[in-house]
Amino acid sequence: MLTREMPTAPAEIAFSNTEMKILDAMVKDTTQIMSSSPLEKYTIKLAQLGGYMGNKNRQPPGNIVIWRGLRRLNEILVGWKMATEKCG
Repeated sequence: MLTREMPTAPAEIAFSNTEMKILDAMVKDTTQIMSSSPLEKYTIKLAQLGGYMGNKNRQPPGNIVIWRGLRRLNEILVGWKMATEKCG
């Protein structure tokens, strides 16, 4: 909803730097992503983790797709932190 209400807001308002690095590494940039504002760019990448296809009529991703993407991003983030930080 934040992307729809404030499309020109910076991506840092919703995503941490680590989350943005993960999304950049996991999701390939497409023309739709490259032509979007920073917040919309990372929201689309998050939605693609959840199964969003980015169809031709550019329907915005729905709540279920965003939820799936958030769940998957959280799992990847835990693994990322375990791999890059000392555990225990």
